[in-house]
Amino acid sequence: MHRQAIRAHTPCGDEVTLNNLAIEAVSDGIFIADAIQAGSPIVYANPALERLAGASAEDILGRPAHRLLESWDSDLDLAPIRAAFRKGEATSAQLRLANGHRTSRWCTLRLSPIAQPSGPPAQYVGVLSDISREIEHTIHLQHLMRSLPDGVLITTEEGTIRDANPAAARLFGCSPSELRGLSIDDLIEGADGPRQGRIRKGLAQQSALVPREVAGRRQDGSSIELELAINEMQMGDNRLYIHALRDISRRKQMAAKLWKEQHFSDTILQTLRALVVVTDCEGRIVRFNRACERLSGYCFSEVKGRRIGDFLLLPEERDAVMAEMQRLISKGLTTRFEKHWLTKDGKRKLIRWASSYLTDEQDQVEFLVGTGIDITEQEQAKQEMRRSQDRLQLALEAAEDALWDWNIQTGEFYFSPRWATMLGYPAQDLAPHFDTFCALLHPDDAQDVEGSIRSYLSKPEGRYEQEFRLRHHSGEYRWIAGRAKVMGRGPRGEPVRMVGTCSDITGRKKVEGQLLQAQKMEAVGQLTGGMAHDFNNLLGVIVGSLELLDDSLAGKSKRNPQQLMRMADHAAQKAAKLVKRMLAFSRQQTLEPKVCNLNQLVKGLSELLHRTLGEDVEVELALGDGLWLTRVDAGQLESALLNLAINARDAMPKGGKLTIETSNVKLDDFSTADNSEAVQGRHVLVAVSDNGTGMAPDTVKRAMEPFFTTKSVARGTGLGLSMVYGFIKQSGGHVKIYSEEGYGTTVRLFLPCSALEPEQIDDREGQQAPTGTETILVVDDHDHVRMIVGAALEQLGYKVLEAENSDAALEFIRRDPSAAIDLLFTDTVMGEGMDGTALARAFLEQRPGTPVLFTSGFANHALRRNKDLASSQNILSKPYRRSELARKIRQILDAKSSEQRNEHQNQPTRQTLSSA
Repeated sequence: MHRQAIRAHTPCGDEVTLNNLAIEAVSDGIFIADAIQAGSPIVYANPALERLAGASAEDILGRPAHRLLESWDSDLDLAPIRAAFRKGEATSAQLRLANGHRTSRWCTLRLSPIAQPSGPPAQYVGVLSDISREIEHTIHLQHLMRSLPDGVLITTEEGTIRDANPAAARLFGCSPSELRGLSIDDLIEGADGPRQGRIRKGLAQQSALVPREVAGRRQDGSSIELELAINEMQMGDNRLYIHALRDISRRKQMAAKLWKEQHFSDTILQTLRALVVVTDCEGRIVRFNRACERLSGYCFSEVKGRRIGDFLLLPEERDAVMAEMQRLISKGLTTRFEKHWLTKDGKRKLIRWASSYLTDEQDQVEFLVGTGIDITEQEQAKQEMRRSQDRLQLALEAAEDALWDWNIQTGEFYFSPRWATMLGYPAQDLAPHFDTFCALLHPDDAQDVEGSIRSYLSKPEGRYEQEFRLRHHSGEYRWIAGRAKVMGRGPRGEPVRMVGTCSDITGRKKVEGQLLQAQKMEAVGQLTGGMAHDFNNLLGVIVGSLELLDDSLAGKSKRNPQQLMRMADHAAQKAAKLVKRMLAFSRQQTLEPKVCNLNQLVKGLSELLHRTLGEDVEVELALGDGLWLTRVDAGQLESALLNLAINARDAMPKGGKLTIETSNVKLDDFSTADNSEAVQGRHVLVAVSDNGTGMAPDTVKRAMEPFFTTKSVARGTGLGLSMVYGFIKQSGGHVKIYSEEGYGTTVRLFLPCSALEPEQIDDREGQQAPTGTETILVVDDHDHVRMIVGAALEQLGYKVLEAENSDAALEFIRRDPSAAIDLLFTDTVMGEGMDGTALARAFLEQRPGTPVLFTSGFANHALRRNKDLASSQNILSKPYRRSELARKIRQILDAKSSEQRNEHQNQPTRQTLSSA
């Protein structure tokens, strides 16, 4: 029936007959539908279509085409097919045939219109091809690809991606559908080889390539390390390529981490200061780190494989060490012991060992590991410490000093047995706590001692020293000299432990008091001896006036009685003042500080000084204007100044000049850098200077020590300067001595400014220090001072050249005569070579007109006694503040610049006049 139908609708002829026979013989199902009739009925179906559809020709022919297609696959979308045929276009679809079969068949349907010479197509042809096998193969492949943990990409020969599994999509950070259609070369490139196109061509000679590392590019632009293997497969007429991809980033990271850990462990092993030696169970060395090499003198290559007991262990200790090793192997217990090593050069080293072991897969001990530290020096130090402690204990017992150790954080306070003996307490009555010490302090000393300790702990430099009174068991108070130092610090540098000693100085204090009183009386005796003439003159005036008054009242004289009375009264008042001065120096009393003006005190003392020092010593006062007030015991300060004046007189056996100078000073971090006792802030300065013999540096260092004196026993006790020092320290100030042999001495007494006079604060204090860029040559034989000055000038912007003495400065100028030097800043007195004034003269010969600034530790007024400096205004007395130095230098340099500008302005005028 279907053959008749096809003939009815096609031209006749042998060629057509042959075509029909060919159509009926093919394996693809073919049908023809009428495009003109309503519903497009099927007019022809070949036998292959009957087999594929599982229906006879009678069931197929005459049925509408869309009904037939729906019966084959109910899920088939017919809308695209109808739209294509309305436009006269060919189309295709994939459908699943289930009619008449136990299992469904997958087919592709291709529909093409049969063109007519004119008008729309009258028929269209449908070709149904069975692709079940390919589909099943594809489905199996897709299932396999989805289940693989590695990424799989299937590409054409040109490299276009046809399919990708989810693992591949995850590798590149996108979905499988986003990968389809891309080129494999856009995703993968060998790290150091050809691109994938050339790799695929290589498969013509090879069935597969060995996996290789490549770099992948993710969708977000990042890279990923991959391992790639490529193989090919044939699917129908197409040759496809399977790209198997594995993310090796983690593997490489783990490998790198493992290498790093191994390298790290080996580096640590080799850089450890501890000894690390590994042996097998028979004691043969398998590892020997650098610490072992350094200590033993053997290198690893020398000891590898040798038994450790054959050369490193002492013969007398070998059996004990080997027994420890066997104990470790048999019982699996770590062990610790101290034994010696015999080094290559024959020395013995004591080592503290900790031994362990490593096991194999069967949990059997395979290697022994020993880690040790060299404690030879530590053990020697312990022995020396024990010997030192024994010596210290003997020394303390011999010196009768008490030792204490204070844990600052916990308050624990260790008292040595000498404490109980010294203070008369049973040892059990002294609780080991800092509060016990505080409770024993005299009430008048407690606040001062606790404050001094807090101040020292805030800046624990040098040594803490103080004298105070502690209560004896009998109830009386004993004078104690305490000395201590911070011996331990915390992680932030804070003091945590303080150790010191205490000595009973009650007897010495009594002697000092007696000597002080004797010294005062000696001073009074010197005063009375020096004042006897004036005092007798005053008495003569009084007696003579009274005699004349008696004659006048008796009518024997015509003198004015009132005038005689006034003369006697005036002489009596002056005598009374002299008596009061003498009594002030003989009093024994505690400090009675009062706010006072030191200018008035010094003026009142001048008369006594003139009489005490004699006619050979000239006394000069240089009192500063607007002097601040200070709080001090006036009587004790007078005594201190008299002591200094007497010392100055003794330093001028042939006579000389004594200068007392007062001034306001403000000490900052710069001016106190070389004096740990100095406190920053406003002070009133009293400086006592002489032009006597001066002192050597070693003498200056010890000048304040009690009982230290360079005088004979008959002339001095050595307590004068120490009492001055103690009094000034007790008053909150400090003392500074400056002396040069052959030039004289200046003793500066710094007393804190009283807070009762705020209106006297220097109005320049808040101003910024002036800066500059000139070059300054600094010459000072004191290394520390020179360094501080140089650093300060550099901070102010100046270029600094430094010389340690005059010879070095002049040598620099001779060596580099063209070097720019805008100012010479020199100390006046230096220990070696020429002094500052001689340097200045030599310097100005080479550099005429260059300004010079002098400085010295002598008081400013006393410094000007130097005839070379008498007319110079460029003098800066030590100590000076950074701001004072900056202003003085700027003042000198600016004055020089102004002078040069004036000369420059006047020069053309002179030249013009000359040419006219």
